[in-house]
Amino acid sequence: HSMTPASQLHPQHKALAQYLAHTNVESISPPLSSLIVLKNDVTIYQALQVLSKNKISAAPVLNESGVAVGMCSVLDIVVYVLHSLEDEDQDDQRDQHSPPKPAKNVFEMMAKGSQFSREKLSDLLNHQTKIDSYVVINEGNSLRDVLKHFSDGIHRCPIIAKNDKKLKSVLTQSAIVKHISQQQNLFSDFGDLPIKDLTIGSTPVITAEMTDETLSVFKTMVKKRVAGVAIVDEAGSLLGNISARDLSTIQANSMYSIMHQDARHFIQKMRSHYINIANPAIAVSETTSLKLLLLKLAGNGIHRIYVCDKEQKPIRVISLRDIIEFVMEISKRNGAPQS
Repeated sequence: HSMTPASQLHPQHKALAQYLAHTNVESISPPLSSLIVLKNDVTIYQALQVLSKNKISAAPVLNESGVAVGMCSVLDIVVYVLHSLEDEDQDDQRDQHSPPKPAKNVFEMMAKGSQFSREKLSDLLNHQTKIDSYVVINEGNSLRDVLKHFSDGIHRCPIIAKNDKKLKSVLTQSAIVKHISQQQNLFSDFGDLPIKDLTIGSTPVITAEMTDETLSVFKTMVKKRVAGVAIVDEAGSLLGNISARDLSTIQANSMYSIMHQDARHFIQKMRSHYINIANPAIAVSETTSLKLLLLKLAGNGIHRIYVCDKEQKPIRVISLRDIIEFVMEISKRNGAPQS
């Protein structure tokens, strides 16, 4: 990274640090009544149907007493299914004499009464394939208290009542970044700086070819522990992005056939779901200002943006997590109040 470290920005005010210390998590999280929740005794397939029907990528899981016991995302379900399938394939390979079995339509199997339609959400929560760690936040905590969890890579945190541990709300990375991006006065000292002068984002960009099978793109995400992959053409120019939350727009029963299409077809299908997903929304140049970058991320509801060179080749990716890490770094330099 040959970028200006945050230490050289030395903003003169403490506004950002004050804001993070004095903003309560409840003030920027949605009311409980608007949340979709899952019970831990539903089957994994039912959970997938609820998520895809509501077009959401994750939901909190409650036990019979209404206490939050975990989060379940569509990616968790797909990974769990992939792992279970691979285990089965290895069992099949041990039996050398049986004829090769036809490829399994795993999501049909889920619907028809195989192990996936019997296994409960509690089985998935106890499984080691879970992508996200599970962290809860007590109501009354400040944004500064929770940014640490998000910078560690947590995507969403349930907010729980102090006394009875009941679910109050869920706070996500995107809600935080959207909220912060609306406080333009906090960025007056450095919001106009171009991205190239800031230590923000990661390089090299994890990419997949447009001809790769969609399933392999999701396997790459799991392996690399990222929530999105840049899809490039044969010249290496950015075509689009495939992310974990794209899975939430797919009907549960067509999941299998879509997973076996190539990445280009998958992106085209997603574009019919999201209006703003054309290249301009997910790409910026090195000269784009931080302020504009934040507005693009928040305004288009996207979770990562690619910094591209003149040939539209992605050279850096900036995710919501990167923004949160950057904000934390700046606020520390601002002399955050010590608690």
